[in-house]
Amino acid sequence: MIRDNLIMRICVRSFAWVYSFPIPIISFIYYVFYVTQRKSLLDELLPYTFSSEILNPSWSGFLHYWLGVELTRIELYKYCFCTIDKFEDWLEGWFNIGHKKSTINQIYRDNFAEWLSWGFFSISLETARNHLEYSKEIDEIIESVEKSKNIKFREGYNPNCECIKLTLDPVKAIPKPFILYTVKSILNGYWSSTLEFDIQEGSHPSRISYWYYDPHSRHDSFPSKKKCHKKPIVFIHGVGGGLFCYSNFIRKLSKLGRPLFLVELPYVSMQMVEDVPTMEETVREIKKMLISRNFQKAIFVGHSLGSVVCSWMLKEARKYIGGLILVDPIIFLLHHPNVAYNFKYRTPRAASECILYISSRYILPNKTYVYISENDNLVPSKEVYKYLVKHNVNVHMMHKLDHGSFLFDTRWENQIIADVLKCCNSRS
Repeated sequence: MIRDNLIMRICVRSFAWVYSFPIPIISFIYYVFYVTQRKSLLDELLPYTFSSEILNPSWSGFLHYWLGVELTRIELYKYCFCTIDKFEDWLEGWFNIGHKKSTINQIYRDNFAEWLSWGFFSISLETARNHLEYSKEIDEIIESVEKSKNIKFREGYNPNCECIKLTLDPVKAIPKPFILYTVKSILNGYWSSTLEFDIQEGSHPSRISYWYYDPHSRHDSFPSKKKCHKKPIVFIHGVGGGLFCYSNFIRKLSKLGRPLFLVELPYVSMQMVEDVPTMEETVREIKKMLISRNFQKAIFVGHSLGSVVCSWMLKEARKYIGGLILVDPIIFLLHHPNVAYNFKYRTPRAASECILYISSRYILPNKTYVYISENDNLVPSKEVYKYLVKHNVNVHMMHKLDHGSFLFDTRWENQIIADVLKCCNSRS
């Protein structure tokens, strides 16, 4: 309890005065300057104090989050690049000459500009150069990189050096035999028919399908009118064969005695569908899914690509998340080349890589558990682990496992289930 004396009264009143008068005025000036000039006032007035090399750019991110304005691309670039320890190795990972990685000397200025135009503008270099403002921003980023990393790009463009542009490069699709889809459908149908509990395919959402299990009303086909106080579990699978690949994991989730939603993503489950809902549509339908059963919050469990859908919920519907468990997430450090290269461009060699080849920054809640496979063949697991530890995230390294192998490791599978139960039993 605060003591009542003259000094404490002066301190409290001084704090109240500063918080109610000078801070709003300073914030307003900062906001107007940023909106009109598209520059950070801190970098403009004190460039050597608030640079990314001395002060972590998360301060700038916090200011913009508080003021409700988006970061400029210059600030976003600083925010991303501060996580890179070996810049030259990182940059070389985004460029190839033939089937080999390029060296830093083979990456010319316009090659790097081509990557920036895709990475920060989602357009080609030619389109960016035809836009005066975009072209200026790209040149500013390159000059900033050269200064901060003490390197100098050769002028011009190296036509033999190709950069990875995940959303602009053509998709190299490989047709699969019809028998593969037939076998998958039979396995999925068999799994559905042999479930030990009553589980229903939801029909309320229009753009997604889901399965729902209520351990307390196994034969009730209609949502309960009474508000349920137990937080449900929402599981979202990754790329592959669909939900039946997680049959043992789902069985363990169902034994926790909680309502269970299984969100199905047919467009990444080897099903013949062409309809792919947008982020906004997916979030909207998941919200409708929960509301239709009178739930206000849920524990979200996402594996691999399922972590992307969880991140959409964090961004667009954070209040519905009562806990978060991410297994083999692909949402961290996406400015590193690993996920883009390994998923779309790599020629598979190992068996696990062939499986993936065939299948092929948010503020986290307090109750977040992240599980990363040490030998993950998609993401830079060691860098992601180091990044999450640095930001005080509850992260576990699953030693000697690769992407998705937790499904065959009882110890790690049970630990993940235990953390799901922790989130379920938490009061908030």
